[in-house]
Amino acid sequence: MAIDKRSNQLWVKVPERLLGVKVEGDHIYFCRRATEEREAAMKAPHPEARRAHIELAGRYEELATAITRHVVPLCMEPSDVA
Repeated sequence: MAIDKRSNQLWVKVPERLLGVKVEGDHIYFCRRATEEREAAMKAPHPEARRAHIELAGRYEELATAITRHVVPLCMEPSDVA
């Protein structure tokens, strides 16, 4: 951050590498991670590792599901949501 002494305006310099960065939503992230964990479970040579990956996949899937349960379409009235 910097202050322009002539106008007393605060300026924030954003690194160029951050400009144009697309951030994925939480739901998409959790779905992607669940898929990655399932793939890792299929490749894991040890049964305990497979079990751990499957457990993590389930947790990520639960998080993605919880997000979709709380999303209300903009065209709906709050009274329409059960």
